[in-house]
Amino acid sequence: MINKFKLILSLIAWQGRKKAIVLLIMIILMAILDTIGIASIMPFVAVLSNPDMIYDNKYLFSGYIFFNNFGLVSSKQYIFILGILVFILVIISIIFRALASFIQTRFSLTLEHTIATQLFRNYISQPFSWFFKKNSADLTKNIISEVNLIILYGVTPVINIFAQGTVTFGIVILLVIADTNLALSIGGILGIIYATTYILIGGPLIRIGKQRFINNEARFRVLNEALSATREVKIFNLKENFINRYSGHAKLIAKYQALGDITGLAPRFVLEALLFGGMLSTVLYLMTKSGNLVDALPVISLYAFAGYRLLPAIQSLYLSFAQIKFSTSSLEMISVDLSSLLPKNSNLLEFSNHKIIKFRNEIILDDISFKYPGTKISSVKNISLKIPFRSSIGFKGVTGSGKTTIIDIITGLLSPDTGTLKVDGQVIDDKNLVEWQNLIGYVPQQIYLSDTSLASNIAFGLEEKNIDLNAVEKAARLAKLHNFVINELPDGYMTLIGENGTRLSGGQRQRIAIARALYRQPKVLIFDEATSSLDSETENAVMEAVQSLRKSITLIQISHRISTLKECDTIYSVENGKILFNDS
Repeated sequence: MINKFKLILSLIAWQGRKKAIVLLIMIILMAILDTIGIASIMPFVAVLSNPDMIYDNKYLFSGYIFFNNFGLVSSKQYIFILGILVFILVIISIIFRALASFIQTRFSLTLEHTIATQLFRNYISQPFSWFFKKNSADLTKNIISEVNLIILYGVTPVINIFAQGTVTFGIVILLVIADTNLALSIGGILGIIYATTYILIGGPLIRIGKQRFINNEARFRVLNEALSATREVKIFNLKENFINRYSGHAKLIAKYQALGDITGLAPRFVLEALLFGGMLSTVLYLMTKSGNLVDALPVISLYAFAGYRLLPAIQSLYLSFAQIKFSTSSLEMISVDLSSLLPKNSNLLEFSNHKIIKFRNEIILDDISFKYPGTKISSVKNISLKIPFRSSIGFKGVTGSGKTTIIDIITGLLSPDTGTLKVDGQVIDDKNLVEWQNLIGYVPQQIYLSDTSLASNIAFGLEEKNIDLNAVEKAARLAKLHNFVINELPDGYMTLIGENGTRLSGGQRQRIAIARALYRQPKVLIFDEATSSLDSETENAVMEAVQSLRKSITLIQISHRISTLKECDTIYSVENGKILFNDS
C-alpha cells in the first residue's frame, strides 16, 4: 500500500506543489472547524440541562458578563445566544466543508486533464517505430478510460484519506478528552471491524480490478475493429458477432465494477446493524457512570453529534483504501507510461549550433541500413544515393522490397541503424529533424480524412480559426481539385465530407491528400504508393496534377507500377532492401 501511495503522490505532483499545499491547508482547516463545531455541542447541552453552570464555570460566566453589558438580563436569553453561536459555528463548518470539497473536486478533475494531456503528449512524441508494437485502441483506452479511473479510484481516495483522516483524528482526540475509556472501546471495535474486512478483501479487490482492466482493454479493441472496418462488417454480416463480443466484455466490466464498489461498502451495512445497539449501550454506560441522565446528557450529545460525522468519515476512509486496491492495475500502468515515456527536451542551445535547413542542393543517403525492432533481417542494406534539388525520383519494387522503409528514413520517421541522412551536407538528427520535416509534403496510399469540412482536411491538424483559406485554395488549385470544389460541393471548401471521405471518390480523396501535402508549401513532395488503388484513368488524372509541380518542387515517388514512374528523372529498382540499378 505504501508503494501505491507513492505512485499516487507522484501523480498529484503533476498538478504542482502550490496547489497541493493549498488543498492540504484547506483540509486541515476543515478538520479544525469540524472538531470545534462538534466540541461546542457538549458545553451547550450541559448549560441547557443545568443553567446553574453559567455561574459555576468561569468561561461561561465571563461570556454572560460580556453580554450583560449589552442589556442581557436573564440566563435564558444567554442560553438562547449560546445556541445561536453554536448553530453559526456549525453552519460555518459546513460551508467551509463544502468549499473544501469543491476545491478537492476541482483539483482532481484538473489533475485528470493534466495527466491525460501529458499521457497523450508522451504517446504522440514516441518514435514512429514505437507504434509498431502498440494497439491504438489500447492507447485511446489509457488516455480516456484508465486515467479517469485512477483519478476516481486512486487520486481522489488519497485526497479523501488525508481529508477524512484529519477529521477523524481531531474528533477522536476530542472524544478521548471527554471520556477516554469509552472512546478507546468504541475506537477499538470500529478498528477491528474495518481492519479485518480490509485484510480479507484486499487480495480479491486487486484481482477484481485487474479483470476490469483486461476486459476494458478488450472492449476498446472490439470497438476499434468494428468501427474501423464497417465495410467488411456489413459485407460479411459480422454485426452480431461484434455486438456479442462487445456486450460480453461490457457485461464483465459492469460485474467487476459492481463487485469493487459493493466490497468497499460492505462494512457500512454491518455498522448500521450495530449502530442502534451501540448507541443504547453508550447511553446506559454514561448513565451508570454519572448516576443520572442530566449529568450524562452533555457527553451523550457529544457522542451522538460526533458519531454523525465520525462514522461516515471512517466509512469513507475504508472505502478510499478499498478503491486504491481496486485501481492497482490501472495505476501501475499509467504511472509507468507517464514516467518512462517522457518526450525528449529540446535543447535550444544545441539547436543554435545548426545551420538553418533550406534545401537548395541535394539529399544524400550515405550507406544506410535499418532493421525493424524484433526482426533479424535488415529491411534496407547499405543504401547510398543522391536526390538533387527539384528532381523527380522514383522507387520501384515488389511489396516488402524496402521502398517505404527508404522513404521513412528520408522523412525522418525512422532513424538508420548505420549510415547518415544528409540535406545540403548537414546530417539530419534529433536536433534538426523537425526543421527538415517542415520542408516535406507526404501523400500516403490511404489518406485519413476526418468528418469535418474540406478546408479542415486540407489544413489537417489546425483549428478552423487558424486556417488560411487562401492557402487552402492555392493548394487545391495545384492539386487540380478547385474546379470540383466550386462546381460540385454545395458549401465549397466548407462542405462536410464524412468520416474518411465516404462521400468522395478515390481520385478525389487522393487529390485532397495532394492538396494537404501542398498546403504546407513543401520543398519535397513524397508519394508513397499514392495511386496504387486507383484505376488507370483516375491515376493518369492524378499524376497529371503531380507532374505539373515538377518545376517548383522535388518529387519522390514509390510505386510497383513502372507506368506511374515514367516521367521521373531517375528510377531506382529496390529488391530485398538493396538498390539493384537505376534508370536515368
